[in-house]
Amino acid sequence: MYWQKRTNSLNEVYYSFIQWDPIAKKNNRLKHSETPANITTDAQADEFCKLREVESNAVKARIEQKLSWEKKFYNIGELLKICEKEARKKAPNSYTSLNYYLRQYGFDYFLNKKQCSNLNSWYLYFEDFRDWLITAKTIKTTKNDNTLSYSSKNNIIGAVNFFLDIMYRKGKCQQSPKCQKFPRHLLNYRDATHVIDEKEASVITTILKELDPTELSSDFFIVLLNTGLRLGEGLSLSLNDFYPGIPDNKIMKGALDRHSLKPFGYISLESQLGDSAKPRTADGNIIRKPLKGRKRIDAKSSRIIPIINKDAFNTLAKRFNYQCDSFDKQIHGYVRSNYLLFNGLGKNRFSRLLREAYQKTKFLQKSPHCARHTFATNFAGLSNADTMLCRLVLGHKDEDTTLGYVHLFEQINRQSRLKTLIKSKIDMVK
Repeated sequence: MYWQKRTNSLNEVYYSFIQWDPIAKKNNRLKHSETPANITTDAQADEFCKLREVESNAVKARIEQKLSWEKKFYNIGELLKICEKEARKKAPNSYTSLNYYLRQYGFDYFLNKKQCSNLNSWYLYFEDFRDWLITAKTIKTTKNDNTLSYSSKNNIIGAVNFFLDIMYRKGKCQQSPKCQKFPRHLLNYRDATHVIDEKEASVITTILKELDPTELSSDFFIVLLNTGLRLGEGLSLSLNDFYPGIPDNKIMKGALDRHSLKPFGYISLESQLGDSAKPRTADGNIIRKPLKGRKRIDAKSSRIIPIINKDAFNTLAKRFNYQCDSFDKQIHGYVRSNYLLFNGLGKNRFSRLLREAYQKTKFLQKSPHCARHTFATNFAGLSNADTMLCRLVLGHKDEDTTLGYVHLFEQINRQSRLKTLIKSKIDMVK
């Protein structure tokens, strides 16, 4: 680990720390929240580096312990390769997460803690496995009290079930019962504190313009708030994806008409960036992959998002026109999808600018994904809780996820009405 002296937007010098991540196998810059604010000298910076190195070594030791099965059960490593190959076919966007959950948690429990290499016997330990997950610590942090979220616990259980299913199909074990996931009411659902209201959005947009005079980040924030695009999806928008007018999709057009929603234009997205850190190859082409929950890149796998906010439409039109100028000059060749509407803006840069913007206000810190929660909640109200339309626009695979935003909209509505009633009181019925 080492430190650097840097200067912020106010020309104030501060210490920034870079630490090696043994999981991702790359250097990561620590967040401001992970760095003590009272470090003002080189000696203090050196002392902090030593402390973090000790913590990092402890994390490394825990990882090595979790992966000790690799040295004991060589056949399991081969089975994992078979599982990964099948996972690539089923979920090309998320197979790496499944692999991670299996290696770090599933195999650690059954092979290291239970010393059970017989896949046919794993189901005998499912209840103990669930109990262990409740207190299991995440290895992605140096904090000792950080337990897994219930969403992560269910992802780990799902990875184990998937692995055993593949092994059964490949004739490596007998069919066994599924390990039961934790009930949905335990999952970490978003609440009203994760929704950005109009005043907050206006303030943050203004600050983003000050932090980034190019207006890339402020424009991007406006688009995220009014389209529900995930961060990676928004950065993937190109000259191929934005259109004026009404969507061609008859089902969506009919649903929009039923709710008197008249879009100014729409986004038709078929793919997203394959690598958000380095989206372009050496020859300037964009690397792309299927959207979340999709297996391929084609029209059938696309997602259509109507633009019903005038500011969002004008912002997209402005960025579209900028890239048209670049296309005319053939800066990135003749392929229109190589011209990104928010070219030059990356995940890390936007997340950092958004964090800095919130630090200048009294608002609760929000992540970029909160913009998606905000749009989903507002759209649930605009569409009169039409779950079919919401699922189409948001790209939800599970209807329960969409219903969560319907309930959140209703909750915010009730809170708003309650505030009004408290001020005006309720008239007695005569």
